Amino acid sequence: MSTAASPVARASAELRRTSYDIVDRADDGSTRQGFDAVSALSVYLFLLLLIPSDRAVPGLGNLGAPAILWGFGCFLWWVWHVLSRRRSEVRVFTPVGVAAWAFFAAILLSYIFGMMRAIPVEEISPADRNLFRMLSFLGVALVAANGIRTFGRLVALLRRFSVLAALVALLGILEFVTETPLAASIPTPWLVGDGTGGAGMRGDFLRPAATASHPLEYAMTLAVAFPVALMLALRSRGRTRAVMLVSVGFIAMALIIAGSRSAILGLVIGVVPLLFTLGARERLKAFIAGGAALVVVYVAVPGMIGTLRHLFQSAGSDTSVLSRTASLDVFSVLLPISPWTGRGLGTLLPQYRIFDNQYLLLLLELGVVGTVAFLALYVVAILSVVRCRTAPPAISGLAVALAASCLVAVALSAFFDSFSFPKAFGLLALMPGLCGGAWSISERLPAAFADHRIEETRDVRT
Repeated sequence: MSTAASPVARASAELRRTSYDIVDRADDGSTRQGFDAVSALSVYLFLLLLIPSDRAVPGLGNLGAPAILWGFGCFLWWVWHVLSRRRSEVRVFTPVGVAAWAFFAAILLSYIFGMMRAIPVEEISPADRNLFRMLSFLGVALVAANGIRTFGRLVALLRRFSVLAALVALLGILEFVTETPLAASIPTPWLVGDGTGGAGMRGDFLRPAATASHPLEYAMTLAVAFPVALMLALRSRGRTRAVMLVSVGFIAMALIIAGSRSAILGLVIGVVPLLFTLGARERLKAFIAGGAALVVVYVAVPGMIGTLRHLFQSAGSDTSVLSRTASLDVFSVLLPISPWTGRGLGTLLPQYRIFDNQYLLLLLELGVVGTVAFLALYVVAILSVVRCRTAPPAISGLAVALAASCLVAVALSAFFDSFSFPKAFGLLALMPGLCGGAWSISERLPAAFADHRIEETRDVRT
C-alpha cells in the first residue's frame, strides 16, 4: 500500500512546484479538441476588446454590440447544455452561477415593479433592452463559471485576455504619442458607429481611449487585466514569459500615461493583493519593474508625473469630482421613491441626470435588493477563489490575481456608470465567471492530478 501511494505522493509534490507551462503539459488535452467554453470566451474577448465600443449592428442600438450578441449566444448555449446533459455529468450550478442567477432575478423583479408604475413612454424601450443585455451578462458569467474544465484551458484564456488587453494598451500609447484618436480608422464591416466618446484632452496631454468609448472605460479595461497579466508574467517560462512581460509592460505604461485618477487607483488596487501572494524575489522584481516604468515615463514624457500628482492634489476642486458630489443631493431625493426594488434597470435616462457612479445608479434603478445582489455576486466570486489557496502555487497565484481583478472592477465602478459602457459591462460579467471557473477546477483538482501517470510528471521535470 505504501509503495503504491509513494508515486502519487511524489507526483503531487512535483506538481506543487511547477509553473504554468508545466501544468499546461499536465493537462490531458481532451478539452482542446473542438469548440469549448474557452474558445467561445476567446471570441467574446476579441469582440469586446478589439472592436470599438461605438460599433453595433444597425438598428439594434446597444443590443447590437457584437460582444453583447455573442454573450446572448453563450446564454442560449448554456441553456442547451443544461437541457441536454446526462445526469452523470458535472454539476451546472456553482456558487458563482447561483449568485449570477440571483442578480438576474433581482433585475427581473425591478423590471416587473417598474412596469407596474406610471412609466414614461421613453423609458420602456431602454428597460426592455437592458433586460436582454443582462441575459448576455448572465450567459458570459455562466459559461465561464461552468464550462472551463481544466487549469491549462483557463490559463490559455487568460493569456489571450492579457495579449488582447496589451493590444488595446498599445493603441492607447500610440494615440498618446501621436495625439490622434486612432480607433476611428479600424475597419468593422457590417457595423456602424455613432462617433460618440473617444479620446480627450486633460491639461497638455491627450487622454487616450483606444477602442473604448471613454478614457474611464479604457482605464478600467486595462486595470482589470493588469493583475492577471502580471501574475502570468511572473509565473510563466520561456517564450510565454517573454510575451507576458511585454504585455504587462504595455498595460502598465498605458495606465500610467492615461491621465486618469481611476487608472492609477486601479493599478494600485490590482497590485496590493498580489503582494501578499508573491514570494520575496517576485515582489522585488515587481517593485523594480514598477520603478523602471516610472523612470521611463518621467524621462520620455516630461511633465506627466507632475500632471498625475496634480490630479490627486486638486481633486477637491476638480469639476468632475464636484459633479459627482453634487449628484448626491439628487440621489437623496430620488431614492425614497422606490428604495427596495428601484425603478427598473436603464430607466434613469442620461437626460435626467448623469451620476458617474454605478452604485448610485444601481440603488435608484434596482433598489437595495438589486444592489446587494450585485455586490453579493462579487463577494461570492472572491470567496470562491480564496478556496484555491491550498492548490499548487500556479493555481493559487492565479486565483488571487482573479480576485484582485474583481476588486478593481468593483472599485472603479464607483467612479463612472460602468454598466453604460460596453467593455466595462462585459468585464463585469466575465471576471466573476472566471473566479467561478477557477473554483470548479480546484474542486476537481485532486482527482485530476491523481489520474496523471508518474511517468508524465518525470518527463515534464526533465
